[in-house]
Amino acid sequence: MTFVPRHLRPGCAAVFGALALLAGACARPAEPAPPPLVREAPARTANIEVAFDGGADTTTVRWCFDGRPPSLRLRTRRQARATVAITDDRGHDLRTPRGDRLDPPTPLAGCLVHVLETAPLVRERDGAGGDVLLAVHDMFLRPHPLPVETHVRFRTKENLYVTTAWPRTRDGHGFHPAPSVHRFPSYVAVGPRPPRTIRLSGGTLRVRSTGGAPGETAPAVTALAEDAAASLVAVYGTMPRSTLALFLRPSRWGGSVGFGQLVRGGGAAVVLHVSPDASPSALVGTWTATHEFMHAAMPFADDPWLGEGIASYFTEVARTRRGHRTEAEGWAALDAAFERGRRRGRGLSLEATSRSMHALFAYQRVYWAGAAVCFLLDVEIRRRTANREGLDDALHTLTDLLDAPRTIPWHEIVGRFESRYGPGLTDLVRTHLRRRSFPDVEPAYAFLGIRRRDGTIHLDDTAEGAQIRRSIMAPREGPRAMASGSDPAESGRTPSPP
Repeated sequence: MTFVPRHLRPGCAAVFGALALLAGACARPAEPAPPPLVREAPARTANIEVAFDGGADTTTVRWCFDGRPPSLRLRTRRQARATVAITDDRGHDLRTPRGDRLDPPTPLAGCLVHVLETAPLVRERDGAGGDVLLAVHDMFLRPHPLPVETHVRFRTKENLYVTTAWPRTRDGHGFHPAPSVHRFPSYVAVGPRPPRTIRLSGGTLRVRSTGGAPGETAPAVTALAEDAAASLVAVYGTMPRSTLALFLRPSRWGGSVGFGQLVRGGGAAVVLHVSPDASPSALVGTWTATHEFMHAAMPFADDPWLGEGIASYFTEVARTRRGHRTEAEGWAALDAAFERGRRRGRGLSLEATSRSMHALFAYQRVYWAGAAVCFLLDVEIRRRTANREGLDDALHTLTDLLDAPRTIPWHEIVGRFESRYGPGLTDLVRTHLRRRSFPDVEPAYAFLGIRRRDGTIHLDDTAEGAQIRRSIMAPREGPRAMASGSDPAESGRTPSPP
């Protein structure tokens, strides 16, 4: 027997280790580890199909996504009351116990199906089988994050036309609204007649009448639509958007145009409440119609003084440029508006008054103090550019923000102006925002040659800035309405799917 020293003898651990290695060599190879779970990429595109039948009790909105669906929630109380069911294609209820939020599973079993009562979605209706004005913001859920692309198709009865401000998809079988459709209110009209179309430089206006308002082919409506759209071109130089819609509703207030608003969901649409008995002469050049169209040249400003100020200032400018009054009458009207705003102070700065405009009912103060600031910006820009450009030209720096799905703060907008015309404009604005007094327009009046005498505005053509004054109110070069009519190719009619 051979002697092996103790320090060279294998211990128990070594023996068992060797046996384990030997056993492992004889066993089958271990299965490879499963690959890590890869989550589906977030959806970039939402494909929405609206099945609407004016005579049915319910409307169905079907959402399909090209990836992991976003979080969705109900947008309005009216929508919550109208909701009948929200399911996937297998009929599984997707509502959370709270009810207003939805958490579609990943992967979603097919598409999301939202069934709503039709009646709460309708804003105007022309009797049985007539035109219907629908609130899109009560039909569409709110996704988060917003899809990059949204495609909408309407399934309706044959020979029905869908009118909206949204551009058409390339295949012509649907619409391609901007992401703001998920953020701001919007409307569509569905009915047996195509809309009236008015083509202007750079775009098309689609006109639709609902609920007993004067028909879109009525002379008064044609005069109103063409004049308001041409007023927008008179300020901007062209149509700021390729497509703009005008929805007419019957007025429940006094006056030829009792109320108006611009809605921005997916595109820009002007909604006007018009008296059924209004004559063409009563509608042409009306302040409300012109004012709402001016909003289409601006993004949605976060600060009312700026959004309403620019629209109010250019409303007075446009009505003069369109020839509805003389230059002197235009300046007199603007000065009278400034005086109304001056008298309606609330003892607060313009910035504070603007934030609480609705609570304080301070519309006159905010609109016209804001317009005065915009007037001063216009004069300053024209001074810096030797009258080659003005505030109307500065609006072109905001084109990419027109359909942004957010409100834009004033300093971002004025910052765009500064990037083109140099620093100092933000300081000019901030000075007036912080003051409790109405913006001082007297130095600008003196420069332009605007004089008050015996309560009347007089114009001094010998003033240093007289040419700037004339340019502000003078018509700028720009095509007028070129043609109008009913064009199914531009009407928004939903053709049969391919």
